[in-house]
Amino acid sequence: MLLNGNKYPRIKTVVDREVKSYDLSLTNSKGLIETYELKKIEHELIDLTNLQNVSVNQFWLGFKIIWSLNYDEFIGADDLLKIKSVLEAAKSGGRLFLTPRVDYPLRTFEVYVSSSNFELGINKGGALAEFNRGPVIQLATVNLEPDLKWYTPGERQTVTFVNTETIKFAI
Repeated sequence: MLLNGNKYPRIKTVVDREVKSYDLSLTNSKGLIETYELKKIEHELIDLTNLQNVSVNQFWLGFKIIWSLNYDEFIGADDLLKIKSVLEAAKSGGRLFLTPRVDYPLRTFEVYVSSSNFELGINKGGALAEFNRGPVIQLATVNLEPDLKWYTPGERQTVTFVNTETIKFAI
């Protein structure tokens, strides 16, 4: 049984109210990796009457999720051009939304490009090579996530919306 699906990733870009969607091929043998940063405030309380008595208090803020799209072994020109479009949208100030696995569409996150660089090379074969290699692109959540949002196959996905806007009445 797999958590969070097994299909390909989708990235949507929003630039000047224009929405474009890019479905990427499945990643190579290293796969699409999710990394979770536990964001918390942590401090130690030291009993000044007994310095051996130290306690740790934590306040959890949420999770920052980072996805690594590993195309280091091979990637086709069509996927490279999609990644180029995504990077250009990010560079122009657009918003990015990642659905890591399209079979779980409610696991969609607003993300930014957290990679500081990537490599691009040619597979063996020179002019006869069919694929490029090298890119590993990382995307991270813009906002902290309150939970891990893991789903199992067959589990019903639900979304909770929180409205923080003030309601005003005109009488």
